[in-house]
Amino acid sequence: MERAVALVRDGRVEMEYILAALAQNDGNQARTALQRRIGSATLYRKLKGYGLIPARRPAGRGATGKS
Repeated sequence: MERAVALVRDGRVEMEYILAALAQNDGNQARTALQRRIGSATLYRKLKGYGLIPARRPAGRGATGKS
């Protein structure tokens, strides 16, 4: 029972649940969010928190490759 509690605490169960839902929806985040009854922004934040979506590079000078 302690192992199950530890898995829930660190988010692995949730992450596996979300990844399975994404696979069911062919990677479509909007459909996955609707199916799981969470907002698409919430799903995005969760995926980003799991390291599955890279952080954006800050916009600024040289961001387009031109100086």
